[in-house]
Amino acid sequence: MPKIHAAAPELTSLLDGSSAGELIPELARHGLQQLIELELAAFLGADWHERSEERLGYRNGYRPRTLTTQGGDLALQIPRLRSGSFCPASTPLAAGQLHGRRTRTCHQIRSQADQLIDPESRDVDGNVQDRRGAISVFNDAEPDIRECDDTDSETEQVAAWIEQRRSEGLTPREFGIFVRSEAEIPRAEAALQLAELPYERLQPSAMRLGSKATLSTMHLAKGLEFRAVIVMACDEDVIPNAERIKAITDESDLDEVVATERHLLYVACTRARDHLLITSGDTCSEFVEDLLG
Repeated sequence: MPKIHAAAPELTSLLDGSSAGELIPELARHGLQQLIELELAAFLGADWHERSEERLGYRNGYRPRTLTTQGGDLALQIPRLRSGSFCPASTPLAAGQLHGRRTRTCHQIRSQADQLIDPESRDVDGNVQDRRGAISVFNDAEPDIRECDDTDSETEQVAAWIEQRRSEGLTPREFGIFVRSEAEIPRAEAALQLAELPYERLQPSAMRLGSKATLSTMHLAKGLEFRAVIVMACDEDVIPNAERIKAITDESDLDEVVATERHLLYVACTRARDHLLITSGDTCSEFVEDLLG
């Protein structure tokens, strides 16, 4: 049984006459740190210095990270394992709110997603990114790409995929579901409701504090990370966005628009750490065809 570690001396001292402005952030930091320690103990199957036949690994120190919240920055210590990094899933850390942390995705997902864009690309914010030399340090399942007959079939297949992942032990919070725009949100909601997966809509500048899956448009995907990601409604008239293409009046702008649309899909796909499902409910996007090679 994981132990609750004793309150830090600095927390005890804060309880003696500190202002609310000092006390509340420290209580939040201490509580989150305890959650991280409890989750790590459960993940490893053993607490500090505990001998256990069920132990699955060993600690290897910590790395400092800062969690930005509305109440201020919280200085946290994220455990390392001898076998690699540990990414807490039951705290806001899983939402990618930490400074100094890189989003990781497995080799299979990254290598397939890399077919979407050039080694040097410009994202929707105008930032140039050079991906040459990027390495994924672990392996997992190949991305699952499905061109469904219609939206009803897509709904059923996505729901079945979610149920399969949950049977493997994934919690709702470990799922991220992305679509190109608000117009496709109802399609995603239909699949989530069929799978009975509790979810919440991601809002700009909002921190994920709950235990539900995250549903969002691709524009808000940057910086997030989930064990399982579903990118739905990748139809030929959805991405690249047909309205954006029609609105182009200067032919020279077409390449830039297509590049930014590609980058949206790339970012959404690479939010997946372990599992990635990409679906369409009609003829799939040319971008998906590129993923298939």
